[in-house]
Amino acid sequence: MLKNNEDLPVRFWEKKEQPETFIDKRVFIKMKSSEFRKIYNKIINPFLRKLGFKTAGFKALKEDETFYYLALFETDKFGDVGYFTLSIHPKGLPTKWHSKWEENHTKQVHQYIFKKLVHLPNGNKEFDLGINVAEAEETCAFLLKAIENQYDSLIEPFSNYPKKTVSNYFQ
Repeated sequence: MLKNNEDLPVRFWEKKEQPETFIDKRVFIKMKSSEFRKIYNKIINPFLRKLGFKTAGFKALKEDETFYYLALFETDKFGDVGYFTLSIHPKGLPTKWHSKWEENHTKQVHQYIFKKLVHLPNGNKEFDLGINVAEAEETCAFLLKAIENQYDSLIEPFSNYPKKTVSNYFQ
């Protein structure tokens, strides 16, 4: 993928591409994920609800006659970045670990067979939470745009399931 950092703040560049002076200034200033969640709930969750998901915090669940869907924003253990994944599981198939699918598996991302990360225009899959409310709102705006731009392509391989292969989902 072509890396394009031109229209992105430095904090959205991949860590190896960020200037050391930028990293040094932010190393001890981080927004807690609990604070970020408040802003996420106001900006991202309304969009996910329009797509038919039931939202609660960083988790959003949806189901139709063929699939279970899980949209999940996970923060890393230090809370400074997060990752947005869309997981899809065809009904009737066992879990990723070959056990029987059960209704309570819908909230467990590691059980889903298909999982894709949403990314920024430069290919970076890490969304910096920011250090204050303004940066968190900016992060949510970039995340929302990424979800809007990528959602259809993430679910398109399943449009004619099971007649159509979903092998390109793993690429």
